[in-house]
Amino acid sequence: MHLVNGLWAECATSDNTLTEADEFLESLCVELGAKPRSIVLAGSTVAFDQSFVRVHMPRFAAYLSHRCFDVST
Repeated sequence: MHLVNGLWAECATSDNTLTEADEFLESLCVELGAKPRSIVLAGSTVAFDQSFVRVHMPRFAAYLSHRCFDVST
C-alpha cells in the first residue's frame, strides 16, 4: 500500500528525525494541555505502535496511558 501511495519514498527522502518528531508531539501535548499518562492510543494493532513509541519517542511516550483501544478485533 505505501509503495503505491508514495509514503515509503517520502520517508526515505525526509530530513526529519525521530527526535524531532518526539519533540513536536511532546510540544503538541503541552499545547493541548494533556497530562502525563493521559493519552490513550486507538486504532488497529496499536500495541505494536505503543511499544515502538516507548522505545524510540520517550518524551511523547510519557503522555501515553498504559491503556490502548485496539479496534482490530
